[in-house]
Amino acid sequence: MQTRVLVVLLAVLVPLSCEQSATETMPVSWPGATWPVSTPAAEGLRGSTLDSIDADIRAGRYGLVDHFLVIRHGQLVFDRRYERDYAAVNEGRDTTDTVYNYDSPAWHPWYRGSDLHTLQSVTKSVTSLALGIAMDQGLIDSVGVPAMSWFDAYDPDMSDPRRQHMTLQDLLTMRSGIDWNEMISYSDETNSAILLEAADDWVRFVLERPMREEPGIRFDYNSGVS
Repeated sequence: MQTRVLVVLLAVLVPLSCEQSATETMPVSWPGATWPVSTPAAEGLRGSTLDSIDADIRAGRYGLVDHFLVIRHGQLVFDRRYERDYAAVNEGRDTTDTVYNYDSPAWHPWYRGSDLHTLQSVTKSVTSLALGIAMDQGLIDSVGVPAMSWFDAYDPDMSDPRRQHMTLQDLLTMRSGIDWNEMISYSDETNSAILLEAADDWVRFVLERPMREEPGIRFDYNSGVS
């Protein structure tokens, strides 16, 4: 699958410059309808580094990136969009218009030609951030709580004690213990992620997968746990 999104959230990352800005001690300003705009230098970042990344993207070094966005201290400091001719990129491919056909310019990366962009694996980072916010707000005690307690409406089969032991942390770290095989080609119909996308109810599909081992032991790349 081609890389099409490069998003960098620098509010919690190490600055690109080693020099500490005066803004380091300032409170983060979160947006309303739009992000407040600043400059890289004002937020303690090296503008030349961002310009270099921008040049590499335009040169095709990172593949088909559509948008490079940098936010620091709640300020928008760098925002570049890149026009791609996906019809030309996919010329000669089988681009049957189905919602999960990642090679079809009618659906990907811009959902049905709208301004909604598909995310794929970025979803895993967004999910982790959302759970962190939920913990900060007291909505979730910790990532050590049993994961299945959030899915009572699906009446999952809890006869396997390994499923009972699965925690939110096990899902976040992809150590769920669920029987899942995504480390083969996505063109292989037996790939678990492809089977997931063909299911009518994605959550139920994941919950009904059998357990293979005790959760928390082995990393197994699993898009379904997101």
